[in-house]
Amino acid sequence: MMTLDQRVIETALGWHHAGRAVWLCTVLQTWGSSPRAPGTMMVISDSGEGCGSLSGGCIEEDFLARLAEGHYRIHSQVVRYGEGGRQTQGKLPCGGSLDVMVEYLVADNDSGHMLQAMHQALRGKTRLLKTATVNKRAKQANYGDDGGAAGASLSASRGRVTGWCRPGIAGGRLLYRGL
Repeated sequence: MMTLDQRVIETALGWHHAGRAVWLCTVLQTWGSSPRAPGTMMVISDSGEGCGSLSGGCIEEDFLARLAEGHYRIHSQVVRYGEGGRQTQGKLPCGGSLDVMVEYLVADNDSGHMLQAMHQALRGKTRLLKTATVNKRAKQANYGDDGGAAGASLSASRGRVTGWCRPGIAGGRLLYRGL
């Protein structure tokens, strides 16, 4: 059975192969009540179609409205939704807050390689180390299976998010952690 994260990346790959730009959004951190856990992903195409979810709908509506206004055209940025955020009107209905990594992936070879690497890692075919730095393209490194234990790790430093996954992770999830 395919996980939601796998479906999100497969959908992004399909749109990429059709020559369309996509926005890949990943929940980094949450505070208080939040409908989705860190690592949850959503992808939106340049025509406004989507797969996945970051909330019960309020964040998605705001995100689509901002896309229509021309926002989120840099390679990567972190957006806070909810209290303390600059991206929504007031509080989220759940009362919580969350940080979302927004990656703008144009339909080019670099984006295609990144999406394919994520697809393979989520399917358990390879290990992946992905590093995203605000305002820059994410970078990945694939590693063959060295027989080590399955697992995931997250680290964050100023302006940079790093996450990795190995085959065998429960649910095959590629995770990030906030900045």
